[in-house]
Amino acid sequence: PPYMIYFLCVSDVRAVKLYLPAKQAELDAVLDCLEVDSWQEVRLEECDAAMPEMWRFTDMAYDGMEQINRFAQCLEELDRNNELIKFKAVAGQLDISGLDDVFALAEHLSEYALEPGIHSLEELAREELSVIVNDPDRDLLTRHLNMEAYGTDLLWRDQGLFSDYGYICRPDGQPASTAAGRGHDHAVKFNNNGTAFRKGMAIPLFAPFSVNGHRKGVQE
Repeated sequence: PPYMIYFLCVSDVRAVKLYLPAKQAELDAVLDCLEVDSWQEVRLEECDAAMPEMWRFTDMAYDGMEQINRFAQCLEELDRNNELIKFKAVAGQLDISGLDDVFALAEHLSEYALEPGIHSLEELAREELSVIVNDPDRDLLTRHLNMEAYGTDLLWRDQGLFSDYGYICRPDGQPASTAAGRGHDHAVKFNNNGTAFRKGMAIPLFAPFSVNGHRKGVQE
């Protein structure tokens, strides 16, 4: 769809669809149409996002609609540069605590590498062999090597990790679970919880800003 984040904004007089990113004039127009003075007077009864995981690190009571719009602009630029999948893969493996962390990750995304076709130790081993060994010799080695054990050693060497989107590592040798721009002493805790967005999950919003209804991620 032609948006990164969608809200159905509701006031006591009417409902208006809001597609982000939007210009400031468009945000103001929504408030005018709803006949309210601020977003604190608005209810959100539907939501859709290109990155459903955003609700894990978004606190709208703190961030506000303008900051959410900035995040949508960030997602749009990543999508335009064909980096949205990589961004979601890396963000899903870091313990991100807020949008400031998200914007920092977007700036340093080039410090991570994503191999979308690799999802297992054996696939990691086969990819490595395809780089260092010619085809005839590679087939011979494959029949005699313990590919899973070899893949385990490669995983340890790269300090990489597997995500739902593929294999992630950092070419600079730091662990993939370390936030870009930080050293080993400032490692971000690895996030083992792959579930960040569920139907019916409460979303923190401006008080008394609230969200009700069905939510689902944008299919890619």
